[in-house]
Amino acid sequence: TSNFAQKAVSAVEERNVRAAMEFLAGDALQGRGSGTPFERIAAEYLASQMRQFGLEAAGDAGKSFVQTVNITRNSFAAAPKLSYT
Repeated sequence: TSNFAQKAVSAVEERNVRAAMEFLAGDALQGRGSGTPFERIAAEYLASQMRQFGLEAAGDAGKSFVQTVNITRNSFAAAPKLSYT
């Protein structure tokens, strides 16, 4: 294994993984819906973890760990109604 892999494996501890998962899955991020500020918080948190492990950024032409994309959202003009035929 490479030196990087050895460092990564030695740095992984159950308590740290559990803490990260509890944060990402917790109520504070309100489900991390696409295009929400909570999704951005989760992405930036994960990016900080990648920086900590010394990984190279690949998003936005190698300048960031977070890739920016445009999202189109559709909404109803009025409340939807169900009808039976």
